[in-house]
Amino acid sequence: GEPMSKSNHHVYLLIGQSNMAGRAPIREKDTNPPRERSFLLDISGEWVRAEPPMNWYSTIRKGEDKQKLCPAGSFTREMEEKKAGVSFGLVVNARGGTKVGQWQKGGDYYDEAVRRTLQAMETGVLKAILWHQGESDAENENYVDTLAMMINDFRLDFGDDSIPFIAGELLQEEGLMTFNERLATLPDIVEHTAVVSSEGCERIVGDRHPHFDTESQRIMGVRYAEAVIEMVYGGISSIKSPTTHQPVRRIAPSSDDAPHAINGARAPSRSTSSPTPLVDPSKGVILKIRSSE
Repeated sequence: GEPMSKSNHHVYLLIGQSNMAGRAPIREKDTNPPRERSFLLDISGEWVRAEPPMNWYSTIRKGEDKQKLCPAGSFTREMEEKKAGVSFGLVVNARGGTKVGQWQKGGDYYDEAVRRTLQAMETGVLKAILWHQGESDAENENYVDTLAMMINDFRLDFGDDSIPFIAGELLQEEGLMTFNERLATLPDIVEHTAVVSSEGCERIVGDRHPHFDTESQRIMGVRYAEAVIEMVYGGISSIKSPTTHQPVRRIAPSSDDAPHAINGARAPSRSTSSPTPLVDPSKGVILKIRSSE
C-alpha cells in the first residue's frame, strides 16, 4: 500500500535514547501480520512499509545489531486498530546513550530530527512528538527545564506551538524513580504535554542497562497510542487489558489556568494542589488530567 493523501497521512516523530531505538528481541508477533497503513521515512526520504526494527532508518543510530524492538511496533498496531481513515508516517530517529543536553537545538541529533520531520511534512501532517529518554540523565536535577527548552524549539521549528509532546517514564526501579518523579512535573511546566506510565514494565533479563524487555516495549507502545488518541484525536479508546495498560499519568492543563505561556513553554506552577483524577472504571484507567480544552 501507499500513504494516503497529505491531509490524511499523519506524521509522528519518535526520538530519544536506547529504549526508543529498541533493545528488546523482536518476536514473530511483532512482525506478523504486516501493518497495512503504517510507514517509515527511510534514509532517502521515501515512505516504506513499517516493520521492526523501526529505528533502522535513523540517521544517528548505532550499529545494525542494536536496532531491535521499540515502542513504535505496538504503537502502529494500536493506531491502525483504533483510528480508521488515515495512514501513519513515522520518523524514528533515536540513538542510545544520549543525554538531553545533546538533543538541544544546534546539535546533530536535534537538527536531524527537524530535517527529517520537515521532509516528512512535505507529504503528511505532523501530529505529535513521542519521546523516551532519561537513563543518561537519571541524576540531572535540571532535566525538565532542559527538556522544556527543546520542546519549545521543536514547536518553533515546526510552526506549531501546540504540537503534542508525549514522554515515557523510565523503568520503575531503584535509582530511576526520582527521575520519573521529575518527569511527572512536565505537564506543569509545558502545555500540551503528557507523561505515560511504565508501571508493570520490566528490564531485559540479565541486561546491566535499564532496557525494556519485549513485552514491556509492547505495553509502552500501546500507552503512547492511548495518549495520542486522547490528545490528538480527542478521546480515550477502549483498553485491551486494564491491568496492564494504564496509558496516561499526566496531561498538561490548559493555558486558561496556567502561568504565562510563550510558544507552549510555561513557568512552573506554584500551586501545591493535585490535578483532579478522572476514573473510568469500565476501562480500568486512572488519569490525572486537567482539561486541555
